[in-house]
Amino acid sequence: MDRIFTGFLMLKRFACLSLSLMLLSSLGVIAHATSQGPEEALRSTVEHLQNLIQKNHAQYNANPASFYKVVDEVVVPLFDVPYISRLVLARYWRTATPEQRKAFESAFKNMLIRSYANALLHNAESTKVVWKPTRAGAGADDATVKTELVRDSGQKYPIGFSVHKVNGKWKIYDITIDNISLALNYRSQIDANVRREGLDAVIKRMQHSNMTATIPTRS
Repeated sequence: MDRIFTGFLMLKRFACLSLSLMLLSSLGVIAHATSQGPEEALRSTVEHLQNLIQKNHAQYNANPASFYKVVDEVVVPLFDVPYISRLVLARYWRTATPEQRKAFESAFKNMLIRSYANALLHNAESTKVVWKPTRAGAGADDATVKTELVRDSGQKYPIGFSVHKVNGKWKIYDITIDNISLALNYRSQIDANVRREGLDAVIKRMQHSNMTATIPTRS
């Protein structure tokens, strides 16, 4: 199997990552509610996305591209993509050209969309969210929103969203699942491939892959 994608297949350890997109999408109102803390903004809108999926579930299943568009328009802007790209590329970001940086950001974003949109449709209605206290002082510009996703089977998945303010808006820069950082996990995988093949080759294969990650149930 092409090792450029092993980082994404590591999601076998992160069985409910796709379900976290339900929470990510719920951050959509943060851009218009910067007076709220990150937890309040999440909680006040999570039902909005659930209702959206319920109302359009058949349409999204019949036409996945329409849901990819929703994920792109609603979810992607909630990420600090340039910052995440810097975290993932690490030392290679410093030597990458502006064109390489832009291409990597786009390719990485599109792989995430392809990987998780379908799994979200299949699982979003079978979970509930348990909110944990968020400790962020007044005026804080960095916080971690802690949640627990509980499936109908009773399985529980602790998920933390690391967020910071960018131009007054809360944006996600990392996700931890079972205390494992996805950004750091991706960094180790991308680093190995860039060292072996070079950044341009890695970007090209990311751009042309239609591969999606399998999201199995935790045993």
